[in-house]
Amino acid sequence: MDDPYPPGICVTRRPPHLAYWVIPKCGCSSIMQVIHYLDNGEFFAGDIHERPGPLLTSATPEGRAELGRKPASDVPFGFTLARNPFRRLASCFADKIVGFPAKGRRYRLGEVHEQLAAYGVEWGPKANIVANFRAFVRFAADTIVRGRPMPPDRHWLPAIAHLQNASVQHPAWTLNFVGHVENFTRDMDKVYRMAGVKSRRMPQSVPRANESYLYDVPLTALYGPEEIRIVQDVYADDFRLFRYSGRLDQPKPVGAIDLAEVGAELGRAPAEAAG
Repeated sequence: MDDPYPPGICVTRRPPHLAYWVIPKCGCSSIMQVIHYLDNGEFFAGDIHERPGPLLTSATPEGRAELGRKPASDVPFGFTLARNPFRRLASCFADKIVGFPAKGRRYRLGEVHEQLAAYGVEWGPKANIVANFRAFVRFAADTIVRGRPMPPDRHWLPAIAHLQNASVQHPAWTLNFVGHVENFTRDMDKVYRMAGVKSRRMPQSVPRANESYLYDVPLTALYGPEEIRIVQDVYADDFRLFRYSGRLDQPKPVGAIDLAEVGAELGRAPAEAAG
């Protein structure tokens, strides 16, 4: 089942134009609420992905056509936020895999859940969340490294691959700032200032979406030694480029992101995501 909102670049309609380079499970819903707020003066009441009026995004044919009509000189301020791969993968599992009872439906009509069964994942009131998560890590790694048993889904595709895809969509556009979800308020304030958004238009707070269904399971309990090694290997570029240590007990960024280094990485061929 294809996801109706594949990642791309989401742009404000009102100047100064901001272009959010979308990375799923990296504060995506909150940032898209910011885009909506800057255009409408209020947040969308509900799930931003289910809004009736689409945001201006390169993920849709209509959005690509409208963005294609923009003058070449009208290049918006490009930004995105990265997230520690350990936490991003746990958030993906919580939202897309474990969260289906609250949502009333399984992600991608259960296609992913069916594939996970071959990895020993079982569902029900006595399901072992930790064992299921560790199986999910092995499954996600197989999709990224081998393309089996299915192509990687956009929600666990490495973050740098999303930025590479966005760069291919709009090669003339520039990524001007990359921050961290862990420093959401501080780094979004930097975006507003750098882009020239007037203070009266800035949101005072931002809705948070997709809160974890694993709130009672600490991150250090979810990962075993094998799963730690797998994530360190598969997401090595994300750890390196976005300045995470790769240590499970050190989830916050350990340094400033080198924008030139990230920009150089965008010249590589992008990976493919399912959907």
